[in-house]
Order: sequence, then C-alpha cells, then structure tokens
Amino acid sequence: AALWERSMMEAYGRLTFPNGRTGAPTIVGDLVIVHGITAGWGSLGPARDRFYGLDKRSGELRWVSTPGVGPQDSSFSTPIVGNHDGRVVFYAGTGCGHVVCIDARDGTVIWRMRISRGGVNATPVLNNGRVIAIHGKENLDDSTSGRMVAIDARGAAPGPAGPAELGQSAEVWRNNLGHFTSSPALGPEALYQMTPTGELAAVSLADGAILWRHKLGSEQLHA
Repeated sequence: AALWERSMMEAYGRLTFPNGRTGAPTIVGDLVIVHGITAGWGSLGPARDRFYGLDKRSGELRWVSTPGVGPQDSSFSTPIVGNHDGRVVFYAGTGCGHVVCIDARDGTVIWRMRISRGGVNATPVLNNGRVIAIHGKENLDDSTSGRMVAIDARGAAPGPAGPAELGQSAEVWRNNLGHFTSSPALGPEALYQMTPTGELAAVSLADGAILWRHKLGSEQLHA
C-alpha cells in the first residue's frame, strides 16, 4: 500500500515537457530528493530547475533548492550523492546548463558551474574528488556542440551572494565527446561513454584522453 503521495503539479507548480523528461528520485538519509522545473509564487515564482527534499516516510517538504537561472530545457539528470569538504552533498545537471553541488541536509547550493547553453541531462560521476560531466548542447566558448569535463571544486564554498561560481579554471581536463542523453559509467581506470554516432568510447580518468572507440550501432544509443 502507498504510504503517501504528492502531486508535484498541484503542490509545487511542476511544469511538464515532452517524453516526461525527469531525473529519478534519490534517497539521502531520511530524505527523498526529486528534481524538476517548477513555477509558483513569491520567491519560487519564476520558472526554475529546482530540487525538493521530502521526508521519505511522510512526504513532508523539508527544503526547496533553486541552484540555477532560467532553464532552456528540462533535465533528466539524476542526483548523485557524494562528499564535499565534509558535507554530504549531491551533484546533478540542470536545465539551465549547470553542474551543481547542493548540501543534501538543507538544500544550500555550494557551487555551480555552467558548461552548456542548453540543459545538462546526463548524470555526473565522481572520481577522486573530481566531478565528471557531459552534455550534448552548444558550448559556451565556441560554436561546437558537446563536451565532457572533469571539475575539481574542492574548497569551493558559498558566500553572502550565493553559491561559488566556478569558471574554466576549475576544469582539470576536457574532451570533445558529447551526448544529450547517455550518462558515463565509471571503471577502475577509465570512463565509458556512448557517442551520438553509436560508438562506445573509453576515456582516461587521468587526463580525459580518448583511449579507444568501438562501434556498437548505426545511430545514437541512449543507454
């Protein structure tokens, strides 16, 4: 039997998009964290990509976090839980093109880094203190589309004006792989990523170099 339910549209003004695009819920301690673009009233009035921390036993709202700016897309990036300077946090992509780090206890946005002009749909992975993310939209610094980046944000902390805004100096490495839907998978020495042309690519965790490519299909694969 269901313990509780909440209508995200009725309670929080959740907006709908084609294909029901949304990230999966994530459990952190006694919270379930859900992700979506909402528009409501007051400080939550403007349409933004938001995260909601709900009590997993009762559904009671504990906090709302608004980490980004006006979204270009919805995002089905699923939060991934980690640790940032002793704090339990989660990392995710947003519909406004950011990778964000949010305190899982209270929704405080610790840092954000914009990597794309469109939404970041893939779920990032964590490796030795780095956050590795990929997107398939237009890059910020040129007219090409798609990029994978490794971010080192250790020591970043929010200030009086809001979250730390990371720039290119936080990049450890980058490569030209890009994908709108497929999330990377982490292995012991390499990262594995699908490409829009149906290839599986292996990426060096040390420097982002593409170690090999293997053709799996004739078109884009989303897994």
